[in-house]
Amino acid sequence: MKTKHFAALALAALMLAALLTGCTFKTPASVGSVGGVEIPAGLYLLLQYNAYGAANDLTDEEDVLGATLTVDEEELTGRDYVARETLAAVERYAAVETLFAELGGTLTEDEQAYADSYAETLWENSQDQLSANGIGLASLKLWMQYNAKEGKLLELMYGPEGSEPVSDAELTSFIGENYVHGSYLALPLLDYSTYTVVDEEGDAKVTAIAEQIRDGREAGEKWSALAAEYLPEAYELLNQSFDTANADSAVGTLLAPASQLAQYGEETRNALLAAKPGEIVIVDTGMSRMVCEVQQVLGEDVTLDDLRSSALSEMKQEELDAALTERGAGLEHALDQSAMNRYSAKNIKED
Repeated sequence: MKTKHFAALALAALMLAALLTGCTFKTPASVGSVGGVEIPAGLYLLLQYNAYGAANDLTDEEDVLGATLTVDEEELTGRDYVARETLAAVERYAAVETLFAELGGTLTEDEQAYADSYAETLWENSQDQLSANGIGLASLKLWMQYNAKEGKLLELMYGPEGSEPVSDAELTSFIGENYVHGSYLALPLLDYSTYTVVDEEGDAKVTAIAEQIRDGREAGEKWSALAAEYLPEAYELLNQSFDTANADSAVGTLLAPASQLAQYGEETRNALLAAKPGEIVIVDTGMSRMVCEVQQVLGEDVTLDDLRSSALSEMKQEELDAALTERGAGLEHALDQSAMNRYSAKNIKED
């Protein structure tokens, strides 16, 4: 009996020594590399945590990993989805890092400071949850720096000094076909305080008011005068009031690409894009009826440089995304499966 007790104490002492030295149970600091780019464990956990959050948004089941998800008409378990999306995120990280370096990209001091500051803000707001999942501030900063680099790739690839520059003529043509610029008045169709929608009779009155505004503008009346004259009547249909002192601020400016106009629905987007400069169209935006006078997109108020970054994104982001996906998948993978198993998604702690 004494021998057994001694043996048990000796075993406990050995286990305690191992724990104190940290030699036996130390977790890996990295999950390996892709394309020679090291993937720190904290960053891997963050990318996995993001993938888990995306999976959670796709199901109402409490067991996210065990749930069956439908993604682009494909059915797969939450576990497989998280694993797939995490690997894709790791590959994209490596693709961005390698391409950014190849193109000679650098972050300015201001860009670096902004990325770090944004990471610190995220950390302040979510420290407990992130810490519980093994994600530290250093990992957040690395992730935000990566996002900053990714944001500069469009310019490095397709900007005037880029490796595959898009000409000003191409950009100008694209903007003319895919952007809408105009001034407008919006007549409400919904009372946000009560979520009351105008009835059929009220809807017809809103249409009539919109047509009067259009006719007045075509006759040369100022937008602010039209706002002061007609918006009180439109708001009254929802038992609301409009202060005519706010007439000037009620006149809105629309400057948006087709991708943003899509939020209004295909019919409205197409009507706005098809309108010629000087034409006044009446369209629905979902919560309002808009009377919009379309203008030339580029002119004194808006220059090509004002829209260059936005237009490059509209033109080339999809192409760049595909290139990054292909690059990431084609890089040499030297990932440590045992390390990734140690950082399994089953260990994720939800809010």
